[in-house]
Amino acid sequence: MRIQAFVALLRVILLTLALPCLAEAVYSQPAATFSAGGGLTTSTQYSNQGIIGQVGVVGSSGSSLYSAEHGFLPVLGGWKLLYPVIAATPGTLTFTLAANASADQSLGISNSGGSTLAWTVVKNTPDTIFTLTPASGSNSGTVTVTANATGLSLGTYQNSLTISGAGISQTMLVQLDLAVSTPGLYTLRITLKLATSKKGGGTVTSTVPDSRLSCARNGGIDDVICSAEFTPGSSVTLTQTPDSNTQWGSWSAAGCASNQNCAVGVNSPLVDTAITFPYAAMATINLGSGFESLMLAYGAAAATDTIKARAVVFPAENLLLNAGKKITLLGGLDAYYLPLVGQFSTLSGTLTVGTGSLTIDRLIIK
Repeated sequence: MRIQAFVALLRVILLTLALPCLAEAVYSQPAATFSAGGGLTTSTQYSNQGIIGQVGVVGSSGSSLYSAEHGFLPVLGGWKLLYPVIAATPGTLTFTLAANASADQSLGISNSGGSTLAWTVVKNTPDTIFTLTPASGSNSGTVTVTANATGLSLGTYQNSLTISGAGISQTMLVQLDLAVSTPGLYTLRITLKLATSKKGGGTVTSTVPDSRLSCARNGGIDDVICSAEFTPGSSVTLTQTPDSNTQWGSWSAAGCASNQNCAVGVNSPLVDTAITFPYAAMATINLGSGFESLMLAYGAAAATDTIKARAVVFPAENLLLNAGKKITLLGGLDAYYLPLVGQFSTLSGTLTVGTGSLTIDRLIIK
């Protein structure tokens, strides 16, 4: 029994002598910088009983006491680190871009130690090539690093990032590499839409620098999508030609509105644009509501009103005017309800004026 007690005492002495050396050999931050606490083994709190240069009381297997020494928390079976440690992946971000292109990559930052890590990341050389979002955070987070090759000549560009944490002396370096290569071709894609399902349409053709992009739509349910490749940085002029049932389409590109021509810059690998063609109804009341028959237009007209009819053949119907209205019917109009020289509107059926009056201009009754 005496021999066993002596061996146990010797183990305690050796442990007491070894712990400070282990702690001081790895970490330089003293335990005195951490606030005191206490708790059970299942708690997130710990007791700071250590004295700098010495090992504090280490609890037995049934004890809730711990001691903090030089950034370590010695516990049964291992050590608990008390201060934050910066970790970041990857250590190098490599971008390969065509001229005038841009791309994003993610940098993950985390705390592989204890406590709370309040980190910041900065570029070591100011530039307009790389941007960081966000530039600070707490514990784990993701920084989006954007490389922008706009205006850069072909070649290689480098920078680096320094990640630092509040209250600790540790920093971490992340390398940034950008290679600007010979650009390939970029794609311009155009979508032709209709404001009214199945009705209307037209064509869109590139006229500058050439006519390699050509797209057409004539009614239908599904949008029509066409594309062509152009030199990066090109300005492509698109020209619309609505059909006879359609008014000028509205471009999605900024500044183009409903102009006949629209200039689109091809400044990224894929540029999307669109145009929406508005259908012109067969008849309208004072450029308001549209109708697909003269009888419907008459029914919606006011007591004194003007019906404007496009130069089309209306569906077969017998037009009976018996509501006592005074109506002027102007026919032979285009999609904007303006007169077409030598053109007429055609009614397939009969026209009867029961009550009221009707003044007609350029209407054929078959």
